[in-house]
Amino acid sequence: MPETFTPPPIPPAAPAGMWERWSSLRLALFATALLLVNFVGQAFGYLASRDMFVSVVAGAFFQLALAHRAAVSSGIGSAEAYSIDRPSRRGLLLAGAAALGALIPAAALAGLSSLITSPPAAWLELYNEHIPDTPLKIAIALVAVGLVGPIAEELLYRGVVHRLCRRHWGALPAAVISSLLFALLHGEPWFLFGLFALGMLYAFVYETTGSLTLCVAAHSLHNVISMVMMLREGALAAPPEAFVASDLPWLVGSLVVLVPALRGLRALRRRGD
Repeated sequence: MPETFTPPPIPPAAPAGMWERWSSLRLALFATALLLVNFVGQAFGYLASRDMFVSVVAGAFFQLALAHRAAVSSGIGSAEAYSIDRPSRRGLLLAGAAALGALIPAAALAGLSSLITSPPAAWLELYNEHIPDTPLKIAIALVAVGLVGPIAEELLYRGVVHRLCRRHWGALPAAVISSLLFALLHGEPWFLFGLFALGMLYAFVYETTGSLTLCVAAHSLHNVISMVMMLREGALAAPPEAFVASDLPWLVGSLVVLVPALRGLRALRRRGD
């Protein structure tokens, strides 16, 4: 008797997650909830510890817990919901180069902001008060600015806000809106232009690679270098200096690193890396 052919079973369809099932209004409310949960967590963390970096860790913890819960309840995991992947070594190197190349340009733009709106004396006092001065405080600060803070911020601004805006208005308006919110909600208008430029950099990384992990990597490296500089400089007696002509060679050198890194990131998707 001839054998009958049995076709292979049809694999189950991928579950529809939050981006397929949720309305834009619901996603916008979700982004707002992530932001509010982070602020509330930071407030409680600061009241409990009187340490700015502990508050960052607390806020990020509550935000990420809510984000994970929302992804799971929608039928998919956090990695799929927020474009969290395992990037290639080449991608990580290019994202790191972009972050390094953006340091001086972002600082120059931040200095331009400070010429328009000077940091108040209260901010300088708060800055100096929270410079970590023990091994434990330095470790907490590095975890805050180098790990959990970038993860929480990139998940919110690129993983949700940028993606939601792109659904309606396209890539460039999404990059501008998410970067502007990123800059404004830091609450430091004297660094506004620099923060906006960094937001645009991370939006570029996200748009060209589709990887939230690479955004986090670039953000983390920038923050860690800034923290090292903070520890090296110590207390500030005056606002950070604005960009001056003698810094021009550093700016040119930074652009020599930044531009090829951005071009390499744009080529990643074509290469399939």
